[in-house]
Amino acid sequence: MKQMTLKTTSGLSLPAVKDRSSRGALWRFPARVPLLLLVTGLFLQMPSVWAQQQETPGKAAISQESPFGTYDSFEKLLQAAQGGDADAQIKVGLCYGKGIGVTQDYEKAFTWVMKSAEQGNALGAYLVADCYMQGKGVEQNIPQAMEWFTKAANQGNAIAQYNLGAIYSEGLLGIPKNEKKAFFWFEKAANQGDKDAQNNLGRYYYNGLGVPKDLEKAFYWFEKAANQNKEAQYNMGVFYYQGQVVQKDLKQAEYWWEKAAEQGDPNAQASLGLLYRNDDKDVSSVIPQNPEKSIYWTQKAANQGVVRSQYDMGLIYYAGLGGMKKDRDKAMEWWEKAAQAGNMDAQQALGICYMEKKEIPGNLEKSIHWLQKAAAQGAPPAQRNMGTFYAMGLGGLKKDVNKALELWKKAAEAGDSEAQYVLGSCYAGDAEYYDPDKIYQNMPEAKKWLQKAADQGHERAKEALERLFHIKASS
Repeated sequence: MKQMTLKTTSGLSLPAVKDRSSRGALWRFPARVPLLLLVTGLFLQMPSVWAQQQETPGKAAISQESPFGTYDSFEKLLQAAQGGDADAQIKVGLCYGKGIGVTQDYEKAFTWVMKSAEQGNALGAYLVADCYMQGKGVEQNIPQAMEWFTKAANQGNAIAQYNLGAIYSEGLLGIPKNEKKAFFWFEKAANQGDKDAQNNLGRYYYNGLGVPKDLEKAFYWFEKAANQNKEAQYNMGVFYYQGQVVQKDLKQAEYWWEKAAEQGDPNAQASLGLLYRNDDKDVSSVIPQNPEKSIYWTQKAANQGVVRSQYDMGLIYYAGLGGMKKDRDKAMEWWEKAAQAGNMDAQQALGICYMEKKEIPGNLEKSIHWLQKAAAQGAPPAQRNMGTFYAMGLGGLKKDVNKALELWKKAAEAGDSEAQYVLGSCYAGDAEYYDPDKIYQNMPEAKKWLQKAADQGHERAKEALERLFHIKASS
């Protein structure tokens, strides 16, 4: 899982994205596009605040101007620090930590930021917490880190407030989860303009975590964060797509998702991919279908690990959709990625691909492997196929008619017409799988399942109804 960092001078890395896409038909937009509602997979890995200037651009805890501030040299800066100037003490600490103008020395860095913190400087307290967190210049000590984060936060340091919110949100560093405390600190930071805290506050209001659920307040905080936070931009798109709190506006949804997607947000990329291939008239009349854009954004999301987009890329290559040249091998590569991540549709598709080439040694076993996984997740076609494997004892499976019936019934109850037909035929004693020693003929059950299949247009079921029960199925 992708790791999320707490804030340091280099800013914040965003939470890991989890695939939450609909399991509905690929070419229809999911009825509800999910919000990134939780700070999931939050993991504390502090990038060094003291590292030489190689951090990614982001929110800075320290001004990145001259390392000596208004002083011409390190020597003059040091004199000011020795004279008790708390801001100068911080800058001296950073110079030692980064090796700017002096030899890098973490212990001296810690000594100087501690001097500043002891004078009540909020930024100094935050940096002391950072040192204790990382064990830089002092032995790592999480209780001390929490104490100094809390001091800094109480003195108004927004980054410390955000970090405390993140720690309590996920129970990091051995600190018990506490949604109310997390909300408290996120709100403090949000009120100071911290965009990431504002986005998290939106999540908390949306989910009712540590505070009563309130969609209007959730939207309020997402909107405040959206000018700088790509996750908030994605969430704004969801609100406009769903018509929650605000009037449904597909153009606004597209606008916000595009902003987030261009900044690399994988959920926004996946949503755009779906939006541009939507065949629903209510959507396509506003956002015309655009296969080229759809594939572009779907591939972007797939490359970032959005599992549903990986499945979609497999389907695009397999069927040659959107003008893409058919490529079965590439389709299987994408489905393998999605299947490994647990995507039921990809597991089923991969199982069927291997079954289509069952003459190749090992492929039948691979087919069973993936169909079994999809069947366990409730995929009706996979359940039906696994029923057939058990009925015939294929792929190294022991013949088991009872297991076959169990799987066919699951698929039939889920509406799979072929499974309904097979089940009805078995109960009628009219199937190649019929075994009088294992399957008791049950004509009422046979009629029931054949009728269900016929009602869905299954031609062989219609023929069986007429032949066995003299029932003329409606066409």
